[in-house]
Amino acid sequence: KRVTEELLLRTDVDQREGTAWWHGLGLNAVESTLLSKIHWVKMLHLGCNRLNVIPSEISLYLHQVVSLKLQDNELSTIPGCILELPNLTDLNISHNRLTTIPRLDRWSSSLACLDISHNKITTVQGEPSAPAICTLNLSNNNLTVIPQCICNFVTLQSLDVSNNVGICILPVWMHKLEELKQLNLKGLNNLPTCIKQHPQKIIKYFKLRSLSTKGYYRMKLMLVGKANRGKTTLVARMQGKSCGNKSTIGVDVSEWKYRPSRGKKPFHFSVWDFGGQEEYYATHQCFLSERAIYLVLFNLKQGDDSALELVPWLNNIAMRAPKSRVLIVGTHLDEIPLKERKEKADQVLQKAADIASRFGSKLQIEHVLAVGLNDPLEGVSELQDTIYHCAAEYKLNNGEFVMGQKIPVSYYKLDKHILWIQKQVRGLNHDPVMHHEEYKTLVHELHLSDISDDDELKMATSFLTDIGTLLHYSDYGHQLDELYFVDPKWLCDMMAKVVTIKEINPFVQDGVLHTKDIPLLYRDEKFPWQYIRQYLTLLDRFEIALALDTHRILIPSLLPEVRPDGIGLNETNGVPPYTRLVIFNTPTTPSGFWSRLISRIMHAIPKICTTSTTPSERNVITINAKSSTSPDEHVLANSQIQQSTEHSASFSMRLLSDIDALKGRLLYWRTGLFYQDPHVIYRVQSLFETHHKQGIEITVSTSPP
Repeated sequence: KRVTEELLLRTDVDQREGTAWWHGLGLNAVESTLLSKIHWVKMLHLGCNRLNVIPSEISLYLHQVVSLKLQDNELSTIPGCILELPNLTDLNISHNRLTTIPRLDRWSSSLACLDISHNKITTVQGEPSAPAICTLNLSNNNLTVIPQCICNFVTLQSLDVSNNVGICILPVWMHKLEELKQLNLKGLNNLPTCIKQHPQKIIKYFKLRSLSTKGYYRMKLMLVGKANRGKTTLVARMQGKSCGNKSTIGVDVSEWKYRPSRGKKPFHFSVWDFGGQEEYYATHQCFLSERAIYLVLFNLKQGDDSALELVPWLNNIAMRAPKSRVLIVGTHLDEIPLKERKEKADQVLQKAADIASRFGSKLQIEHVLAVGLNDPLEGVSELQDTIYHCAAEYKLNNGEFVMGQKIPVSYYKLDKHILWIQKQVRGLNHDPVMHHEEYKTLVHELHLSDISDDDELKMATSFLTDIGTLLHYSDYGHQLDELYFVDPKWLCDMMAKVVTIKEINPFVQDGVLHTKDIPLLYRDEKFPWQYIRQYLTLLDRFEIALALDTHRILIPSLLPEVRPDGIGLNETNGVPPYTRLVIFNTPTTPSGFWSRLISRIMHAIPKICTTSTTPSERNVITINAKSSTSPDEHVLANSQIQQSTEHSASFSMRLLSDIDALKGRLLYWRTGLFYQDPHVIYRVQSLFETHHKQGIEITVSTSPP
């Protein structure tokens, strides 16, 4: 032992500098006698050895040590006195076998950096103070919660708790870490989506959570399905109202309050009844969102064919709001004779359940139910109770229940005031759109002191958008972020007027709306004409309409159904055209698919037609009905035709100025598009046109240079 100590004292030791570098020497122990001989040391490196114990006498001799490295050893415990060394600023005990940190009231007043990563720590005992701690690394341990003692570390600037897979929620007290600039949460799941792992946003988020809070019991209830499936009637019946035969134009938004029995907390639902006419399908995807329960309706009386129509609706929900809770509701049960129900209704309900099972990885489809909407009502009470229980069990990503979620009182007050504004809008006493400065003034006038800056305002607005109280889009390039649509129903109605039936919008001819007719279409005296550019950009963003030039707007969903003549492709100078087939082995194409695809092609065609070369092979892709990828997902997300990010910030979009420069011939119809110039011919059309199958045919023919 004496020989070993003498050798160590002559190995990488500099008493004048105060350093002892005994790294990677295979040491099994460090005796107290050795420590007594290096009382002068300031930097002691004992990493990458085989130490399994540190003598408690270390505190008697190492009064001057500033940096102590003990990483990559076999320590299962450490004496608490290490954390109390009076001049210690940097301690590294990572990559050992520690399961806990000794209980102390106070760590060294000079300790600034502590690395305890890659151990087996499950807790930090006690509530020590650490007046100088700036960096704390607790990554790759066995923590299930972030130790509460950390809230006392008010000087902390960097915290790493990554890869503690048991941590699934961040504690509210984190708002106390006001100096925090770096926070590593890698490997932690189910964190609040609005904070996006940015330290300052987390601090502000939890600062709001730490203030006065109130349980919030409101969420969206979305009804979708084809026309005449009973959506509007069902809403009226659940609300206890009489029902008429008027079809919904666009989207109808109303309120429904329900509790199944006395003693239960009443839940409030913002009910969105989507029009089922095909003309409105293009607008639906603008408003489908998470934090909602979906009712997908079909007509039991129409048999298996009606059950099959569930597929495109479920596909749309899965794309826009994955993992949402869905109830499938068969209507018109009362119109099926009792003696036929077991054979007919039960069979169709089973068919619907089989279809629902295909979406198990994408949606949470809770139940398949049947209702009769004529007096006496059948199954409506059961449906109401099921909706209530689904809402009661609905959890956010962080494990918190949606109903009863604790939100800052300021959010609650702002939500209540916006709901009041909506009533004023519908009474023509308030504009349906607010500019950013006007919105900020409103918050100030409501004396919402805990929404004091733009970041806090964004979080509050994000919450109100999630629950459907208002609509706000973060699109900085097009100035959409400056607008707040305080009445979502108004925006729904305005969008619906673009794509609606001719009786309401007679101005669209062959899918083209002339800008001179826009004032005639929007006679609403509250229409914010000063924001017309942003409004048209919004239509473009959601692939409902796009400007051809300063005088014309293309509405893809209202294009003629008949394919024009003269769009054939022949060999060019002996070079056969290239054809790519995308085959959907499904009974239908997703609703609104073609209008959205044509919109994307229109944005991409200048680039496609100036860079196209003709491949030599024919390409065929098949998408099966039971595939986990829907036709909508595959083509719109994974094909070569991606959504352009270069939408214009102005009404005069650059799209067709690029196409005009190509000097080509452009034709379009409901399910296809054709472009031709001296150098290239490009055609996209429904596969049904040529092969009587659901899918897409893409054909390109180019002339040699």
